Amino acid sequence: MAHIESAGGKGSQDFELNLAPIIDCLVVLIAFMMVSMSYLSIQMLDAGMTSPGGLAKANDTALSIEVKIESGDLLNVSVSQGGKRLSSQKVERANWATELKGIVAGLNAKPEVGMISADNDVSYEVVVQTLDELKSYVPSVQLSGF
Repeated sequence: MAHIESAGGKGSQDFELNLAPIIDCLVVLIAFMMVSMSYLSIQMLDAGMTSPGGLAKANDTALSIEVKIESGDLLNVSVSQGGKRLSSQKVERANWATELKGIVAGLNAKPEVGMISADNDVSYEVVVQTLDELKSYVPSVQLSGF
């Protein structure tokens, strides 16, 4: 208990600071943080960044796949080599994995570089899913236009 003398000297005022609610809050906060840390996992997104048109300057003879994620459920997939577009097709996002497998199988050589760009209203989850799928076929994937 604390003792405070009044200015007039007529009496004393005692007060008690109740620390129990503060300690309870801290115990709950520590328990919450310990449980939260067990579910925390740090993942890195391994993707190169390039300016639009930086792909052709990097390697002129490389076979590349360019994927443009559009705002609807469509992906525009283009295959190019040496700055020349060899093929271009629109693919539905639901069939993306099987269509990409067919595109890569139809090429004479294995593509060396992949490039992904997206419209502004496309969610990051869709971009990362597309990036992961493209990385299973192409060793180097770059993000463009972000």
